[in-house]
Amino acid sequence: MEKAQKLFDEQKFDTCLVELKNAKSFAALELKARCHSKLEQYKNAQQIWEHLVDIDENNAAYWNELGVALFNLRNKGAMMAFDKAISLEKENPYFYSCRAFAKEKLGFFDQALKDYQKAKQLDPDDEIIDNNLEILGYKMNSNQEKKWSAEAQMAVENLKNELAMNETQAKQKTEQSLVGEFMQMFTLKGFKQFLKEVKYLWKKQ
Repeated sequence: MEKAQKLFDEQKFDTCLVELKNAKSFAALELKARCHSKLEQYKNAQQIWEHLVDIDENNAAYWNELGVALFNLRNKGAMMAFDKAISLEKENPYFYSCRAFAKEKLGFFDQALKDYQKAKQLDPDDEIIDNNLEILGYKMNSNQEKKWSAEAQMAVENLKNELAMNETQAKQKTEQSLVGEFMQMFTLKGFKQFLKEVKYLWKKQ
């Protein structure tokens, strides 16, 4: 086990798995799962963490690592696993950071912010949390700008529609006026006036 841990620390994850091939202890299984995660073999990691959770369902770390594996597999059970970990160990900043990261990636920025702030409260000196908060703040500001742009664009479109409507109404009024003048010719008085204008034009030629 000591040799396997050394291989893991040296980031020789494939070799570490070979070393742990026949190991059955909890510590060995945990290290196997972590190696699989490092190699992005999340399905293998998930199976080991689920096995460990079945054995010790009150181990918060198992639930949290299961959440990480499930999240990378785009499995909706990830949030349930993160929630379970936090319910078992409410003062662990790492658990809040993991759940915050997942929520951030899913676009739930407000919820992610609350989790990062809780993690920061529990571990004020963690620079990774500071960095993640800064990135989240940038994303939230960018999202607000996009929202504003969408609202501004809608206002422009509404203005265009209003102008087009006014132009259409003006055109309709003009057409109605022309029709009214044309219809007036078919009254007796209008027709007489029309004949006078025709005779005048005829004489002018």
